[in-house]
Amino acid sequence: MKKQDYESLIQFFSRHPFCLSLLRTANKGLSFSAFVLYPLLLGWKMAEKNKEALALFFCPAFFFTTMGIIRKLIGRKRPYEQFDFIPAIHREGKGESFPSRHVFSIFLIATLWAHYLLPLGIFLYICGVFLALARVLGGVHFPGDVFWGAIIGTVCGLLILLLL
Repeated sequence: MKKQDYESLIQFFSRHPFCLSLLRTANKGLSFSAFVLYPLLLGWKMAEKNKEALALFFCPAFFFTTMGIIRKLIGRKRPYEQFDFIPAIHREGKGESFPSRHVFSIFLIATLWAHYLLPLGIFLYICGVFLALARVLGGVHFPGDVFWGAIIGTVCGLLILLLL
């Protein structure tokens, strides 16, 4: 997306406060859904006294940490930094735009859930698509940031499942 695209989005959201509220609520709610469902998956596997529970904890933790390091090393500017505007989704800080950690996380968690309970995994993939859209529309990510966040999250989830 170009500067004009983001400027048009910001103007749209400034003229339509309900849509802005909906965007912000979607961003928080969709993120929250994944971060609530992940501990539920861990709890379920621990309650079964399943040895996979440890791998389901430590492997995603490794990938989340690695993702944080990679984002710092790449240091890609966010759209609101590059094009100098106030994003529709409030965010403090700069850089670390690529890849999107929110989208990476929800797709990794969706992949894990899809293995154990396919309908819930599909639900989370759909949430992930909408979260990716919200992050771009909100001006905190470029489309490539969320695309690669989804791909890398899915691949990392599949790698975890191969290790189980």
